[in-house]
Amino acid sequence: MKRLEPGPRRISIDGHNLPRYTQLVDLEKGKIGNTGRTRSVKAEELVWAFDLDARLWLAMRAYQGTNKLSQGLVEIVRELLKHRGPGQQPLRLFFDKGGSCGHVFRDLRQLPTVLFYTFAKRTEENVREWEKLQAADFEKKPFTFDKHADLPPDQRPAYRLADTEMTINVWEDKRLVDTSRYGPSSCMTRRARPPPSGGPSSC
Repeated sequence: MKRLEPGPRRISIDGHNLPRYTQLVDLEKGKIGNTGRTRSVKAEELVWAFDLDARLWLAMRAYQGTNKLSQGLVEIVRELLKHRGPGQQPLRLFFDKGGSCGHVFRDLRQLPTVLFYTFAKRTEENVREWEKLQAADFEKKPFTFDKHADLPPDQRPAYRLADTEMTINVWEDKRLVDTSRYGPSSCMTRRARPPPSGGPSSC
């Protein structure tokens, strides 16, 4: 565990599967789909925290099996906050759909200095909220990600943001235990041109 520098920080948290072809250790099997087809193999998942500003690896947790990002994410964030100390500026987290779970959102929202950015699932409730957005709800000025900055202008995707509420369901042991309305959250639409008056086609 590395100590964070002062000031606001942008932290990426991601999980990476590590297949283990061994008879020496009894490992839990997990599904891995990045080999071209989904396979169930013995594996470990390494959950990493990376400081996007300092370009520094901060922490790592190892778990048996796969799909453990939602299990390790909150643990790592709490550890980072403990090493960071009180009274600090926001900690902005970025993680993919592996951590996009209701119980993760619930726990992270209880940490006052933490802001997080992740994919929203296309549930019926969320889609209904997205479809209510109008063109005027989106920021006028589009932005482009750094990884697309060198593309020709006609091939460079542009994005706009709008704020909306979301319904977050918390599941435990395949049972719905909590439903809450959270907001504001950001909805992003990909547009090469301004969206029509009917609103975005996707979020």
